[in-house]
Amino acid sequence: MIYHEPPTRAMRSLVRGEGSGSAPAGMTFEEMREYIRSYDVVRRRDGGTCQSCGKPHLEAPHLRLWIKDQTESLCAAHNLELLCPACCRRRARLAAASITGFDPDVVFSREDMRCVYCLEKAEQLVARVDNADRDDPDDWACCCQTCSKRRGSMSHDKYIAQCHDKARELWTHLREEVMRGA
Repeated sequence: MIYHEPPTRAMRSLVRGEGSGSAPAGMTFEEMREYIRSYDVVRRRDGGTCQSCGKPHLEAPHLRLWIKDQTESLCAAHNLELLCPACCRRRARLAAASITGFDPDVVFSREDMRCVYCLEKAEQLVARVDNADRDDPDDWACCCQTCSKRRGSMSHDKYIAQCHDKARELWTHLREEVMRGA
């Protein structure tokens, strides 16, 4: 992950002890508290203004916290920078270019800026094959942040099969509903 989304109301309620449930997957309760605290510090420090283009008055969900150095703490305020979604996408593409040996716009234009899994607007690149060649654009695909999180460490082929299974189940369910109504 290269950036953080703003914390949700449910996360804030949970930290205040007003909500029920648990911290998001992969995050302890203390990490969630630190994440919310650092988000508030950075938002105040940067004054709700994109630090790249200067766009003012950014409010959740229309802002991102860019992680400057992924080897440092992901919640340290000095390691975070407030960006608008457009600047965040631009930086993510530049970061993808540093991971791969080609211009990521080759893949983004090939796939019309659409996620290979759900066809929503793509923001990042993911490997299509195990041991992807960093110099071969055909080994890479566009992906939205949601599908990237859902896919996790799953291989491209396994995740595609899972998406197809879900689509087939939905299609079968809808067909049965139509048959009942007819």
